[in-house]
Amino acid sequence: MELAWYGWTTFWIDVAYFVAFVVVGIAGVLMHRLKANRSAIKQLQEELADLTTRVAGCEHDLAHLPGHQEIGALHEKINGVDAALPAEMVKAKR
Repeated sequence: MELAWYGWTTFWIDVAYFVAFVVVGIAGVLMHRLKANRSAIKQLQEELADLTTRVAGCEHDLAHLPGHQEIGALHEKINGVDAALPAEMVKAKR
């Protein structure tokens, strides 16, 4: 003879196991997504740090180049030298 409470007890234990299984499964999926997001964010931060270093180096190198006004002054000097040359030399160069 089966006990009357045994059937209901096993039913509720099975329900509890099922709920626990679903909760653990959902938690596992969420943890995996969080881990993937963290690793992606860390990789992006490393790339950004590398890019920041590269941009700073380029800015440092470009700071030593002549500006627009210096290049304009250089063009004026070249044009002045070209005007000072005799016409025969200017035609021979072209």
